[in-house]
Amino acid sequence: MIAVAKGRYLRVSPTKIRQVMDLVRGKTVPVAQGILLHLNKPT
Repeated sequence: MIAVAKGRYLRVSPTKIRQVMDLVRGKTVPVAQGILLHLNKPT
């Protein structure tokens, strides 16, 4: 199953989004949720 997330008109820099996406890309959902839960990056 392929999941696609699109963010339009976000008030966050594309560089910051790209860094976070590189962390979770290719991971399973539970692993990605764990990474995002413990990520210390303010938006």
